Parts: sequence; structure tokens; C-alpha cells
Amino acid sequence: MEENIVSKKYTYKEVKAIVENLGFELISKEYLNCKEKLILKDKEGYLYYSIFDNIRNSYYPEKFNKNNPYSIQNIKLWMKLNNINLELLSKEYVNNSNKMVLRDIFGYYYFTSLNNIKDCSKFEKRNPYTIQNIKLWCKLNNKQFELVSDIYNGSTSKLKWKCLKEECGEVFYRSWDYILQGLCCFYCNCLANKNPELAKEWHPTLNGELTPYDVSFSSDKHVWWECSKCKNEWYARIADRNNERGCPECNKPKGLNHWNWKGGITPLNFYSRSFIYLWKRESMKNCNYRCVITGEVFNVVHHLYSFSNILTESLNELGLQPRGDISEYSDIELKLIEEKIVELHNKYPLGVCLTDETHKLFHSLYGRVNNTPEQFEEFKNNLCLEVKNNCLI
Repeated sequence: MEENIVSKKYTYKEVKAIVENLGFELISKEYLNCKEKLILKDKEGYLYYSIFDNIRNSYYPEKFNKNNPYSIQNIKLWMKLNNINLELLSKEYVNNSNKMVLRDIFGYYYFTSLNNIKDCSKFEKRNPYTIQNIKLWCKLNNKQFELVSDIYNGSTSKLKWKCLKEECGEVFYRSWDYILQGLCCFYCNCLANKNPELAKEWHPTLNGELTPYDVSFSSDKHVWWECSKCKNEWYARIADRNNERGCPECNKPKGLNHWNWKGGITPLNFYSRSFIYLWKRESMKNCNYRCVITGEVFNVVHHLYSFSNILTESLNELGLQPRGDISEYSDIELKLIEEKIVELHNKYPLGVCLTDETHKLFHSLYGRVNNTPEQFEEFKNNLCLEVKNNCLI
């Protein structure tokens, strides 16, 4: 005959003793039966809501659970114990992956799950309060511009802003990354407004549609310039020019002022190259200011017909012998050499624009003397993709 097993009827005092033995404090003031839910609290202060049967059988309740009506209260306690200085605004807990709304002491809003609460950001695409937070950031940091955009697509996407300066009031576009780097109103800080004298040397044609109003006065961007004095054209960084780096031709030391001047022992080959800047300018124009091999921005104007050959020919036509340094020539002879070198440069083909890597590759294959246009044509035709990838990158 089977024995009928009847569940024991526990008293409130017995239930309290069992609960305390398991490490909980019984908060409920009465006990009705083993299926009635009780309120418990652990040593850290978290509250739980579970039936006695589960507790007695070691099915311990969870502090964060949708069936625990104290989950929100427990999350607030957990944030306090873990020094997370955010205020939980959400009133309902679903699970650890469900997003909740929080706010910090400055008023920024966050939208994140409990799992990611320690890594949440006030400025991110997934936070629906990012636009509101950016506007607050502008106010707290006394920025003289305001956010106009109402959609945030990431820190690198452009946002619409308006300058609040009375003398400006322009609308401009910058990404949030640029704003955080300290860049503000585009027009207030553009080259044209910050340094109008320098902007006058902005090349009128070689920068395409880009204008001094489109770049910051401290930009790292390289652009083309045209000297207002000698009309020399060169490619330089905007920030460098803004730091008073002028035209390389106008500032090129000559004669006694040259950095290589050593009492007249400067080699004639080096000295003579300072006279061909007009030839270089025409060569650059002819190549559209790009390397003729790679199409990239160039670094060197390469002589199709060796400069050393032109110098030798100049001396031969003038009936002069090569000498060790320029101090061995008279002023009249140096002037004749200069004129003859310019004349022969106009006689022979213009140079070609090359990157440093391409230029070095050519001379590694063909040497540095007696170079000819035919050599370069052969070099250009034979330069395969593999050589480009291995040597030009």
C-alpha cells in the first residue's frame, strides 16, 4: 500500500529561518503557503520575488528578471555599487539585452542595455538622443554655433550647423569628429577669411573647384599656389603656407647667400639648376601637374635629355672647359653659361613629372648620365603592373 506524502505546512518562523540560512532576509510579513510569492533581500540589498518551494529547492531567484517587480530598483542599486554615475529613467525591465534610457549628471541621455551599460556613449548612431546631446554639448561648452541637423548618421557623417556670430551667421557642414577636434564655423576659419593675403596666391585654375573659402587656414591639405611676385607655381601644404613659408623660388638663396655657398666651391652642375625654373613650370603644366606614370601628385621634374649633357653642350658651345667649382669662372662666363643653359632647355624636350619612387626606379635601371627621351619612352612602355606594385607604392 502506497504511503500518501503530504507537504509539510511551514510556519512563518520556520520559513524565515530557512531563508536566512540560505543568505536572504525575509521581507514579507506573512507566509500563506509554498506557492505564494515572497519578497527577499540579499546581503547587498538586492530584492527578489519568488515562491518558497523554489527557494527551498535551491532554485534561487534572479535580481534582474522581467518577473521580478524589483528589477528596476535592483539595477539602480547595482549602478550605485559599481560607481556608474547614471540615472535610470526607464520604468520597465524586459531583459539584459533590452535598451533602457539613462541620464548623466550633466543632462546627457543614453540608450543602452544592461549588458553594455559600462560602454555606452552619449554620441553614437544607435542613441536616439544623440542630436539632443550634441545640442546640449554646444550649450554647455558655450559654442558660437548651433546644430541644425535632426538626423545623426555617425561621427564621420556631415552635420548641418549655423554660426551664431553676428558678423557671420553662415550655415556650414562638418562631421561630429571635426567639431570635437576643435574645428568650428567653416567660414570664420577658412583661409579666405583668416589670411586673405595668402588666399591671393591660391592658384586660379589648378585646384579645380576648391577655393580658399572651402579649406581651413590650418589644413594639412596640399594645394597649388601661384607666387604674386614671380608667378612661380608650386604644390604645398596650407598649414605650412600659413606659417609664413613663401615661394620657394623667391626664397631660394643665390650666390653668396646660398646654403651651399662655400667661398666659391659650389659645383657648376648644382649652381646651374637654379636658372631653369621657367622651364620647370612649363614642364609641370605640360604634364597637368601629375606623374606621367602613376597619375599621382609629382615630386620631381625629370630631364628627358640629361642635365649633365646640356651643361656639357653649353660649355662646348661657349668654348669653356669644365672646372672644379664656380669660383674658377668669371661673372661674365657665369652669365653666358646661364643664358646658354636656358637656351638649350628651350631647344630640347620639356621634362616630365614623376613621383620620387618612379624617378629613383628609372635611374636605377638607366643610370644618371647620358639619359635620353628614347630611354624614358622604353621605361614607360615596359613598366608593368607588377613593377608598379612592388616599386611605386
